[in-house]
Amino acid sequence: MNISWHGNSLLRITAQKEKNNAVEIVINPFSKETGIKPVKVKADILLVSNKKSLTATDNVSGDYFLVSSPGEYEVKDVFVQAVKQKEELIFVIEAENITLCYLGETKEKELSPEELEQIGNVDILVTPVGGGSTINSKEAAGIISQIEPRIVIPINYKIPGLKEKKETVEEFLKVIGAGSKEKMSKFSIKKKDISAEGETEFIVLDCK
Repeated sequence: MNISWHGNSLLRITAQKEKNNAVEIVINPFSKETGIKPVKVKADILLVSNKKSLTATDNVSGDYFLVSSPGEYEVKDVFVQAVKQKEELIFVIEAENITLCYLGETKEKELSPEELEQIGNVDILVTPVGGGSTINSKEAAGIISQIEPRIVIPINYKIPGLKEKKETVEEFLKVIGAGSKEKMSKFSIKKKDISAEGETEFIVLDCK
């Protein structure tokens, strides 16, 4: 599985099905109103967690399968559970035997017992940390302790050009006591590389 971040809450996941055969999963495209230039992406599966992102799909190409309402979906060997959280959707994605939970634009400071039960065990958690219209660093730290994932990828924080005022990723790393992290252009992981024990690993992606 390859994961890359393209600003705001736009995440791209490439899941390998077979040799030379991959599925492109795109989550939450954004519009130029954010202040940053929208990225053109191609998708096989497009996940949209709110109405704002649903209106920003112009830069997504491909004959994609759209998920924008609660439910369970299976597309091209990828399982997606869309969990309703007030005006947002939480996505739980299972591909390559890896479970990834996406909280890209959540505003809720904690997850309910029902949400936690639906989410289940998580290998990788992708969470906003910048505050503003989403949860901030301290609130994200609380949700991380609820979910207890093996790997955490922070997104939706301050980057050059973004109009909305947000905290930096360095502020988040300070809150959780993770120290400085070198940014990766993309994160590649296989199930066998995910440890069942030990401390949570934090991965910082460079906005592409």
